[in-house]
Amino acid sequence: MTDGTRKIISISEVQKNEDDGTFRIVEIFKFKRTGMLEDGTVLGHFTATGEIPACLERLRIFGIHMEESDFRVKEEVATW
Repeated sequence: MTDGTRKIISISEVQKNEDDGTFRIVEIFKFKRTGMLEDGTVLGHFTATGEIPACLERLRIFGIHMEESDFRVKEEVATW
């Protein structure tokens, strides 16, 4: 980042197309930069892209309970 910090800016999943065996990378969450403090610290948060990961059921089997709604794009609310 411009403030010298390192951040994960994207969380993606590699998905296999069962029809033809090809692969694609699907972005699940992305870092949205929202501003900067006076000292230069970058502000932001992760936001869903609307893609539901193919591994969601597997995560549930391993005890990680996430709902499909966790992956829906949330409406941004202006705070001005």
